[in-house]
Amino acid sequence: MSHIRSRSGRHAALLLALVGVLLLCAASPLAAKSRPDFTVANLPTRLARVGDGVIAYKTIGSGPPLLLLTGYACSMDSWDGTLVGDLAAGRRLILCDYPGVGRSTALAAPLTLRGLADVAAGLLTALAIPKADVLGWSMGAVAALELALAHPGRVGKVACLGAAFSPETVVKSVARLSAMTPEAFRDSLFPQSWRDAHPEAFSRLPRQTTPIPAATLAGERQALASWPGFAGRLRSLETPVLLVVGDEDWVTPPGESAALARQLPRGRLVRMKNAGHWLQYQDPAELARLIGWFLKGRPAAP
Repeated sequence: MSHIRSRSGRHAALLLALVGVLLLCAASPLAAKSRPDFTVANLPTRLARVGDGVIAYKTIGSGPPLLLLTGYACSMDSWDGTLVGDLAAGRRLILCDYPGVGRSTALAAPLTLRGLADVAAGLLTALAIPKADVLGWSMGAVAALELALAHPGRVGKVACLGAAFSPETVVKSVARLSAMTPEAFRDSLFPQSWRDAHPEAFSRLPRQTTPIPAATLAGERQALASWPGFAGRLRSLETPVLLVVGDEDWVTPPGESAALARQLPRGRLVRMKNAGHWLQYQDPAELARLIGWFLKGRPAAP
């Protein structure tokens, strides 16, 4: 659930520039050298009619479909290129922008996480995909579980990165993020010991080229604030779910994923050592391997 709160003046503009972290190092020469050749931003954007509007999406690969739902205040370009490239080996990935982001039209009604799940189901229908596995990160992980609850016949398996169980945790984390200076936010992305050992990590962050309108950000923030949480709602869900969380994730702490795992009949919890909420940027190749084995119905480790 990336970083945002609307503020006035120059500070607000700087915070918006740092949404998803993706513009922090974009202009530096080191970034140009270190960023992987493949980024999601290089994929062509397509449009699908969903309800009364359109949803912007991108695809890569071929094979069984995997829908990717990104985090709060992010666009589809925020996915790590290595993670996407590795997952696309043998799979058709569908990435999308949420309503009001980029070329996706905003909803007439206020956004809710259940509504976001309905939009995701509508996108699958528009693409003639009867059933897909789903990978969600942060707010997208919550939306993925809401999708499985609301449309169980459309979802095969769900992989969640940094999922939330309770609305209280979400509201608290968004408030903490909103109060941070840009410098503090940057420092919070990765555990300090890992950051010290990988100073090149910031230069490898993908570039988010799609601005997030202030009205859209406010709508996403309200959707999180009004979300009821999952208490008592997951016990009958038979969808296989992989819950991956960094053991140093302070946005959606490991206890959130553990609470989800206790209620999910077919849930599996994996804690990644020395990883935070932005774990997809820490070891994307290992994360892709873990998700790939889960989706293939094999143990998490070979």
